[in-house]
Amino acid sequence: MWNTFITTLICFVITIHSFPASAAPIAYSSPLSRNLERRGLSILLNQMVDTVRFGFEHAEASADVAKNTQRIANAAKNGKAVKAVPSKSLETSLRILRSKLTKNPGDARSAKVLGDYAIAKVKEGGIAGTDKDSLDLLNNKFASGKLSDVDRKVVREAAIQDVSKSPGANAHPTSLAILRSEPENGDSRNALYRHAVGDVWENGVKADAVSAELVRSKSPKTPQEVHLLNTYDALKDVTSRGMKADPKSIALLRLNPEHPASVEALHTAATQDLKENHLMAVPESIALIRTKGDEESKKLIATVDNAALKDVKTDPLNAKKESVAILRSKPSDPETTEALANYAMKDVGNNKVMADPASIALLRTHSDDTSKALVADVDKAALEDVQKNGVAAKKQSVAILRSQPSKDPASPTSTALLDHAKADVMTNTAKADKESVALLRSTPNDDASIKALDAHATADVAANGMNADDESLALVGARMDPESQKLIQGATTKAITSVRDKGLVGPNRATEKEIKQVHKQANEDLAVNQSNQKDVETPAISALNRSANGQVTSTQVGTTHN
Repeated sequence: MWNTFITTLICFVITIHSFPASAAPIAYSSPLSRNLERRGLSILLNQMVDTVRFGFEHAEASADVAKNTQRIANAAKNGKAVKAVPSKSLETSLRILRSKLTKNPGDARSAKVLGDYAIAKVKEGGIAGTDKDSLDLLNNKFASGKLSDVDRKVVREAAIQDVSKSPGANAHPTSLAILRSEPENGDSRNALYRHAVGDVWENGVKADAVSAELVRSKSPKTPQEVHLLNTYDALKDVTSRGMKADPKSIALLRLNPEHPASVEALHTAATQDLKENHLMAVPESIALIRTKGDEESKKLIATVDNAALKDVKTDPLNAKKESVAILRSKPSDPETTEALANYAMKDVGNNKVMADPASIALLRTHSDDTSKALVADVDKAALEDVQKNGVAAKKQSVAILRSQPSKDPASPTSTALLDHAKADVMTNTAKADKESVALLRSTPNDDASIKALDAHATADVAANGMNADDESLALVGARMDPESQKLIQGATTKAITSVRDKGLVGPNRATEKEIKQVHKQANEDLAVNQSNQKDVETPAISALNRSANGQVTSTQVGTTHN
């Protein structure tokens, strides 16, 4: 029927066009006007033909797409594992409808047919199994609220399922766009947060900016969330500043050897450091690149190693410390071993106790007379320095004696170190060398040692509160004099302030010693309350009640912090 009608119209147009220009009109008109009349009629008839033909094509395309939509629905209804087979003309039909909808966005019929088809495709294959044009249509309808509640639920669940299967960078952009268009929906919000966490963890600073902002905007609560944000900040620092970044940032990334983004950031920074600074690159960069097996890393390390070897061999006394450190860090070989031995002899012979400790340690392993003599001279000079100058002796001299302790407590070395320790602890109290304090605590007590340790403990607790050494806290706590009791109370007050201000969880929380002491004090306060049948909120109870994630009840105190 449609073909017959179109054929008739075409024949009519051809007939009009075949009229001779000389044909006599019914009424007189000029040749120009007659020509215009024929042309106008031709254009009008051509437009009529196009309109009819386009209407026919649109109707056929709509029917074709609708049939395919029904096939998909039937396959799903029958539980078939195989997807519905599309008609051969489906792509052409879809193109016709989409073209018409583009030209006329208000075409409700095309929008309806295409929308139903898109929903059916999403039901069939999810977001990933649906063509881009259908997804674009659904995304626009979802964002503008033009989907029914049922269809909206279908699209949302498909997007959530896609994001849940592929958290991070692999999630489909349309799934993210759909979920981000309704931030008020709890399910969408949760799915987006899970995606953001995966995205930031997998990709670091290359993560989607929206993901990074979402993770940043949510206050971290769990240790994993805290670690994620700390890692992200460290990645930004190392990516922007290379090996000049905060050492804490570099150290944190090193704790993630299985994290691709951390490994990549460190490798990139270390590579750039070696390229720019060669011998002067930081040891961490050299150590990291030395572990890599790629050709670029091998060439970089070989260049640095050769330059360091040349520097140390050419002029040992004036060689750069960095060159010596590089040779010590690389796998041993005869040429390197010889260069380091020669450097150690020059270093120790020239600088005595001020020589590099590693040079002294290396010569101690040698059995030749020259090395033995050099080491003996150093030991003698160190002993004389400590015996003569006590607490004012060079740190290097003290370190040399400590590196070769004598088993005889009456030996000159043992006596010199003990006298130095007593003077150090008595003079510097809380700031005394920890090894001096440890030595006094490990030796039989005499009046001088007891007095020195007593002074150290008092100063330690006064300066550090509950973060003082356990031995210092025990020593001061065991005293019954008012001054010592005041010191312990002051340490407790400091701990309460720390818990109140820093909380019980998080990277900057109060220390374990402080938290333990506050719980102990709170328990004592609650016992007094129960005894007096009162409910007084003491500073310790108040601090725990008000600190982050801290809570105290009258039945259980001291078990609520993480």
